[in-house]
Amino acid sequence: MADSPERPHNLRRGALSLLGGQWGKYLLQILSFVVLARLLTPSDFGLVTMVTAVLGLATVLGDMGLSMAALQRETLSQGEKSNLFWLNVATGLFVTVLAAAASPLLAMFYQRPEVLSIGLAISLTFVLNGASVQSKVEMNRRGRFGSLASIDLGSQLFAFVAAVVLALIGAGYWALVAQSVTAALVGSAWAVVQASWVPSRWSRNDSVKPFLSFGLSTLALQAVNYISVNLANVVLGRTMSSAAVGIYGRATQLVSLPVQQLASPLTRISLPFLAQKSRTSKDALMDAAVTIQHVLVVALLGALSLLAATADPLVPLLLGSDWTSAVPLVQILAVGGAFQALGYLYYWLFLSTARTGSLLASELPGRLLLIVLVLVSWPFGLAAVAWSFSIAQMVIWLTGSVFYVRRTGVPANALVRAAAPTTLLYTVAASVAILVGQLVQNDSPLMRVAISAVVWTAVCAIGFLVLPSCRRALLGAARVLRARRAG
Repeated sequence: MADSPERPHNLRRGALSLLGGQWGKYLLQILSFVVLARLLTPSDFGLVTMVTAVLGLATVLGDMGLSMAALQRETLSQGEKSNLFWLNVATGLFVTVLAAAASPLLAMFYQRPEVLSIGLAISLTFVLNGASVQSKVEMNRRGRFGSLASIDLGSQLFAFVAAVVLALIGAGYWALVAQSVTAALVGSAWAVVQASWVPSRWSRNDSVKPFLSFGLSTLALQAVNYISVNLANVVLGRTMSSAAVGIYGRATQLVSLPVQQLASPLTRISLPFLAQKSRTSKDALMDAAVTIQHVLVVALLGALSLLAATADPLVPLLLGSDWTSAVPLVQILAVGGAFQALGYLYYWLFLSTARTGSLLASELPGRLLLIVLVLVSWPFGLAAVAWSFSIAQMVIWLTGSVFYVRRTGVPANALVRAAAPTTLLYTVAASVAILVGQLVQNDSPLMRVAISAVVWTAVCAIGFLVLPSCRRALLGAARVLRARRAG
């Protein structure tokens, strides 16, 4: 019997509860950044990053795109869900063994014996995650976004406590390893219990070929995406110190954190929402896409703009003086993060309309360019590698805008018009705030952060007041979040 999902097909009904939990997780991760950066060294972070940059690919391979395939489907039978569960478990176990076997090779590649034990420990997370994928999909399909947010937040809290305790007793990089393993263990167990769903035996009457076809077509792109983004950490780990890897990795995480905190939960909501609208009409799909674009631009680009505006005093204030060299990297990477944020809507549109071929074609040139740029730029330093990321993200967005997104039935010019005014406003606000921050002579980092933030806020406030297009985007995003209370 096929399920009749209780999930809300309306973005407005699910956004607030899920985003509220994600912002709680966001604040916890910021706290984790601050506390652990002061208890551990850049070298500790670099060692773990060198391992996860390679073994993290197993996470992509373990899912095989099946979770996205399940979310995109309007209905799922018990047999289909069970078959997907067993596939995820089997692939999770396989990639765990593969990651464990690769750990000695990584230790030889980096010429760091610590990498072996780190890799063996982190490999356990893949089978744990594989066992809980379908439970999370089940909750997602039933609209239990609050439960998903609680699991994410709760597992991260347990992991943070474990990491802090180990860091305080001098465990070094093992604190970060324990954080990853604890988050996977607690999150997986919690999801299985909370979902209250029990898989059946493998069903021969329910084919998984449609899911594999959809999933494998997205898997290639996800693998290329992962390799292109994480190649920098591998190259830097082989050619520079672990401290340099730690600094670049922290800068990348600071920028990606707001992107992930908004984009990850919105994927759970937007994908089924857009899929439902695509089955209604092209006009309904375009209206939904413009609505989501407003949320992405106002919330996500705003966060990245503010981060870039305050990075100079903020990074040393939060992380300590050992991390000052991450400041220019954060500002450069924020440019690429903005294009990445705009590209998320294209990603959701391609998946919701089952145009995975167009998705691969739109992103592949930019991803290959990123790989080439990293290999060419690393001798020129960390800033050159950071610019490689931002340039490639711009190319990916341009390729999708010019050639491919229109195949979904949504014209790119409508989405660009919805995003351009507010994007320009945030760019001006960040530039003015950075300039004022450099002119102000003050020895207090906290005061400098406050001045830059006030300047940024003032410029944005003036822009939203006097520019009708920016005001419409702000009000449109606000309506999406307020509507949850009304619903």
